[in-house]
Amino acid sequence: GYKLVKVKVTDASSAVSDKRGFGITTKIAKQSSTGNNGQEFVSGGEHQSVTGNGPYTFELSGTQANTMYYLRVASQDALISEIELTYEK
Repeated sequence: GYKLVKVKVTDASSAVSDKRGFGITTKIAKQSSTGNNGQEFVSGGEHQSVTGNGPYTFELSGTQANTMYYLRVASQDALISEIELTYEK
């Protein structure tokens, strides 16, 4: 199988806020904030605050094939315009 090694996210909104951002987790987020909230961030996929449109790139390590990962969006008004996923065997 293939494992996820890189995620690139482009935000269509230009609003800047330390309460908005993205991260890659192994569990579905329970609430919107910059805190961990019991989620397990993937190594290299820790929360990145929004400072403009991005793109925001996550270079992941320790991921495994045939495993689900989640894009955690710490905002209710995120406007994602593009997501690019990179896998390797």
